[in-house]
Amino acid sequence: MSSRRFTVGRAPSCDIPIADDSVSRVHAEIVIIGKDRMVVRDLGSQNGTILIRQGREFRLGEETIYLSDSLRFGEVTLAAREMFEALGPENPPAPPEPTPVPQHNAGGGSAALVRCECGAVKPRGQRCPVCGE
Repeated sequence: MSSRRFTVGRAPSCDIPIADDSVSRVHAEIVIIGKDRMVVRDLGSQNGTILIRQGREFRLGEETIYLSDSLRFGEVTLAAREMFEALGPENPPAPPEPTPVPQHNAGGGSAALVRCECGAVKPRGQRCPVCGE
C-alpha cells in the first residue's frame, strides 16, 4: 500500500489550511498509513504540535496517531478522526462545502471552527483570512 502525504499549516497551499496566527505557515506533515492510523511529524513549527491521547498531552516530533487522538497545532485543536476522514483514501483532501471541525481553544474561550469554501479553517461567523469570504 502506498502512503499519502499531506501538509497542515497557515499557508493556503497546505492540504489542511488553518487560518490562525499560532499555526506556522507549514506546521506539520501527515502520512496516512492505514485505515485507522497516520503519522504526524512537526516541521519545526514555532508553537509546536501536541498529541492529546487519553486526556494526556505530549509534545511530538513524529508520532503514530490513532482515530481516538486529538492534535493541537499551535492553539488550534483538531480531532484526528475528523482529519483522517477529510484526508482518508476514500475522501478528497479538501471538501467542496464548509464542514464543521473541532473547537478552537484560544485565550481560555472556545469558538466553533468551520472549513471555508476555499479550504481554510476559520472561526464560525468570521471572515476567512485566506479568501475574505
